[in-house]
Amino acid sequence: MYFTGIGALLIVVYLVFAVTLAWALVLWIVVGHRWLALHPRRATAPQRATPDGPPIPPSG
Repeated sequence: MYFTGIGALLIVVYLVFAVTLAWALVLWIVVGHRWLALHPRRATAPQRATPDGPPIPPSG
């Protein structure tokens, strides 16, 4: 009985940890996508796009 109780307790702790980790990963992905959608130009440097070619690097 003692080992069975310890095993059940370990299984419950492991399941709670796994569910918590899964929810944290899901929330991290959702918040990250919303952040990128709200702030699309934070990750890259500002560039001026030309209609006939690649972006021109800022001069000066």
